[in-house]
This record gives sequence, structure tokens and C-alpha cells, in this order.
Amino acid sequence: MYRNLFFKIICLVAILTISSNAFSIEQRYIDSIEVVYKTTKNKKERLSCLYILTFEYGLFNPRKGIELGYKLLREAKKEKDSSFIFNAYNGIANCYESLMKYDSALYFNSLSYTLAENTQNKSFLYPSLSNIALCHKKLGNYNLAILYFKKTDNYIKNPTEHNPRYFYYLCELYLRINNIEKAKEAVLEGIEVCNNRKDDILYFKSILYSYLGECYSIQSKFDSAFYFLNKSINGLKNGTDKIALATTYNFLADAQLKSGNIDLAILNYNYILQIYKTLNNKVLENFTLIKLIYAKTYSKLYKKEVLLSHLSENLQNKVNYNSNYDLLIDMYSFIAKSYENLNDNKNALLYFHKRDSLTQVILYNESRLLFLDFEKSYETNRKERRIQQLNNDNLNYKLEIKNKNSTIIFIAFAFAFIIILSVIFILFLNIYNKKKRALIHASHELNLQELRKAERARISKDLHDDIGSGINKIYFLGEIISKNENTDKESLNLSEKIKIISKNLISNMRDIIWILNEEHLQTDTLIARIREYSYDYLEEKNITLNFNSNIDKNEEIKSVETIRTIIAIVKEVLSNILKHSNATKVTMEFYKTDNKLTVMITDNGVGFEENIKYGNGIKNIKTRAKEVNAEITIESKINLGTRTTLIISI
Repeated sequence: MYRNLFFKIICLVAILTISSNAFSIEQRYIDSIEVVYKTTKNKKERLSCLYILTFEYGLFNPRKGIELGYKLLREAKKEKDSSFIFNAYNGIANCYESLMKYDSALYFNSLSYTLAENTQNKSFLYPSLSNIALCHKKLGNYNLAILYFKKTDNYIKNPTEHNPRYFYYLCELYLRINNIEKAKEAVLEGIEVCNNRKDDILYFKSILYSYLGECYSIQSKFDSAFYFLNKSINGLKNGTDKIALATTYNFLADAQLKSGNIDLAILNYNYILQIYKTLNNKVLENFTLIKLIYAKTYSKLYKKEVLLSHLSENLQNKVNYNSNYDLLIDMYSFIAKSYENLNDNKNALLYFHKRDSLTQVILYNESRLLFLDFEKSYETNRKERRIQQLNNDNLNYKLEIKNKNSTIIFIAFAFAFIIILSVIFILFLNIYNKKKRALIHASHELNLQELRKAERARISKDLHDDIGSGINKIYFLGEIISKNENTDKESLNLSEKIKIISKNLISNMRDIIWILNEEHLQTDTLIARIREYSYDYLEEKNITLNFNSNIDKNEEIKSVETIRTIIAIVKEVLSNILKHSNATKVTMEFYKTDNKLTVMITDNGVGFEENIKYGNGIKNIKTRAKEVNAEITIESKINLGTRTTLIISI
């Protein structure tokens, strides 16, 4: 029985590896996968089961999906299996997408893209780029979304091998910029791709039907809209993908409201609300409540005062939208329209202003990119005009030459030919000498790099083998002393201090060994290292970590001392937060401007008065920053928290 099931799992995972599958299967199949996972001793089979469970739970219980995804990541790293490491990143990102945490989803999709590039696995690049494009769209970065969708096209060799999610991602983007015809083209192309697939045809076509129905609804073609939306619901209602089902019902309720079927729209908004409550998705639950209130403003069954009260209560709920500008624009619009229908013009104007301001922020960023395109276009046209002018001048010169004596022409051409040959010869010698010098210099640099790399490896080995083993022996001697029944109290205290100091030395030594590895002199690996350390360090104390980075290009960091300083300061700041702040939330942000890296760490703790005398922790931070000519600022307000900003040249 289990052998047949394992064969099915392996076939399924082979398909999943090609694309970022979000398929829908029955609960009993999930249960059977969990049985195999708990009973099997085959490592590959365990990894396969974990991957399927991560994706499936991501559709209806994403928090459990994240837990399983991290378990998959740990086991895949232990086995050094790059395929399942990629699948773990992909699965965790999918769960964060279900939770509307698109900044975290973007982070894990970026990790999967980096892994795909490093392993040169082109089948991995397609789902990574497609998912990155979706996250940028949800975050309001529409030009970046278009850019990554264009990159995705480069890896579609045979569309039937790839996940049709790409086509309704693209449809969403075109709907946002109000290009309905392009949105329909994307959906219809996706349906054609589904017809040529071998598996999950009904599931993917059902989702695409819902987007096709939305396109017809926007065009007020309600007969076609209801036909495709009901067809989508029939295909999704028995599956596990409740997010897709809720999205379809949302399109249906919107169409019913536009066509005047207010009672049916209210009924469906209530049904959607129950789905999001079951999924514990507070963001979409809050958004659906606002749409429900908006629908009720068209009904005579609800009093104005009651609706205003409900709207006010709903707005007081603190829901974190995680910079989801795409959803915030729609939310502000529905709030403003609700107030407008309830004749509260002051609040209506306020939320219309919020919507327009957020839209302007996004459009400003987009227009800057468009302006760069315009500048490139202008420069290209200018060069073309210059070339045309040179061609015209050359033509005039030829006409003048024809009017001169043939002998003079011959002498002039001969003289020009000799000069050109001489110039070419001189240029050739110059280029040859430059290339020769460059090769010698490159060879010298390569030798130096190899020597540096060998020396770092030797130092790392010595630290690990000699000093590391020595410190471990000291630590275990402390353990022996503390466990000895005849040890007096003072000796016990000394042994505990020995153990703490030894443990700290081991931690610092591991950081030094990690820094000495030449492969780690990169911005991506540094940020990943800090994220992993911060997450593990704060998780034990139940402190929430929000991690953001706008660095989308991996770059080399020249100085080992720079990396060492950054890691040391981050650890010192987190230690201070843990010891003194009583914080429940920490935000860590990375920015890069020119050749400078900015690290900003903010907590919501008790804070302190900035004019008080600094303790050793803050003095250590300032001393480390000064040693590498970095800028460090520490801002704190009582009961509001503390922000530490490090600006360092890399």
C-alpha cells in the first residue's frame, strides 16, 4: 500500500518541482500523506510528504503550513538537497501569500530565485520570478511586477509544462491598471494552456473562469460574468483551496451589487466573511467587513446610524496590512464610498484623500521609472539624429570630392589610407599591450586571492580545531565542576561564569569562522545570516520580528572588518533589547544607497531618556562603529521604544 502511495508522491513532486503548484486535493488525501510522513523511514519520502503538506496547508491553514515548511527547510539543508531547499522556500512563501504578508513572501521567493540562479536550474527560475512579480504587484510596485513578468516569459519554453497561476497573476496586474482587454487575453491564454495539461485541469480552469467573469463584470456584461463565476464556484467548492473559492465569491458578490441584486450580494459577502474567519485571515476579514457595510448602504433595511457605528468600529480594529498598498487603495475607496452613501461628506472626503495620496505615491514611483525610459528614448533619438547629420555631411563631402581632379582624389585617398593604416597599427599595438598588462595584473590578483583564501581557510581551521576544542574543554570542565556534589557554593558560581564565558566565546568564534569564509562576503549572505540569527534569538522570548530589505542586487563586501562590525553591532543591539526594553516587537530594515548600507533596528519597548549616562552596551556599539568610520545614531523615547541606525560603507 505504502509503496504505491510513495510512487504517487514522487510523481507528484516531480511535477511540483517544475512549477510552483497550488493544487487542490481532498482532505482524505492529505490525511494519507500525513500517515506516510509519520511512519516512513525513507528520507526522500519524508521530504516529499513535507513539501505536499506545506503547500496544501498553505491553502486553508497557512500557519501550520509555515511550521511544516521550516521543518522541510531544516531537513533539506541537513540532507544538502537543493531541490527540496528550493521547495521549502517556495512553500513558505506560498503560506505567507495566503496570510497576505507579501513582504515576507517576497523575501522567501527572492531566496528561491537566488538558489535557482546559483544552481543554474532554469525550471526553478520560472516559479520564482512569477511569484516575485505577484508580490510586487500586491505591494503596489506595478512597474517591478511588469519587469519580473517579462523576465518570467524568457523561461517559458513550453507553456503546458508550467503553472497556469502565471496567467491569472498577469490578469490581476492588467485589471489593476484598467487594461481589461489585456486581462482577458491573459486569462484565455491560461485556459488554453490548461486544456493541454495532464493534471489539475479543472482546478486551474475554475480559477481562470473566476477572473474571466470579473473582466465581464467590469464591462457590465453581467450574463457572461455570472455564467463564468458560477462555473468557477462549481469547480472549486469541493476542493481545499478556500482562498480561491472566497475570491470567486467576492467577484460574484461585486457583480451582483453592480447589477442591483443587493440582497444576494450581502448574503455572499457574509459567506465570504465566514470563510476568512475559518482561515483566521484578519486582513481579508477586515476588508470584507468594509465591503459588506458598503453593500448595506444601498439597502433600505439598515439604518444610517447603525451602519456609521459599524463602520467606525471596524476602522478602529488595528489590522496590519504589511505595506499591501494594492489592497489598501481598494479599502480606502470602499470606506469613502460608504461614507458618501451615508451622507457623511467630511469622512468621505478624508478617505478619498487617503486613497488618492496612496495612489499618487505609487504613481510617483512608477512615473520615475517611466521618466528614465523617456530619457533613454530621448538619448537614443538624439544619437540617431547625430548619425543622420554625419551621414548628410559625408554625402556632401563625397559630392565635393567628385568635382576635384582625379589625381588629387587619388593622392588624398592614398594619404588617408596610409594614415588610417598607421592609426590602426598604433591602436592594435596599444590594445595588445593593454590586454597583456591586464592579463598579468589579473593573474597577479588571482594569485593574491587564492593566497588570501588559503590563509583564511587555515585560520578558520586553526580556530575550529585548536581554540574551539580548547574552549569546549573549558566549558565541559565547568559542567563537571557544577555537577560535583562536593563543590562549594563559591566554586559553583565560578563554574557557571566559566560556562557562560566559554559559550559566548564559542558563539563569537563561530561568527569569526563564518566571516572568514570568502563565499560569505556578499550582501545577500550577510542579510540572511542576520535574519536567521535574529529570528532564532528573539523567537525564544516571544518577540515578533519584522524583517524588511530593499536590496535586490547581490554585491560583494570588500572588508571582513565591515561584516564583523555589522554582525557585532546587531547582536549588541538585540542583546540590549532583550535585557532592558521589555519589547514585544522588533523591526529590522536594510537599505542601500550608493556604496553605503543602512541597518535600522526599532523596538516598541519602554525606551530611555537620551540625556542619561550610557551603559557599557551602547558604549560598545559606538566604539565599534567609530573603528570603521561608520555613523551610528540611537533615538529613544520613554514608553515609545528605541531606534538604532547604522550607516556603513561596504
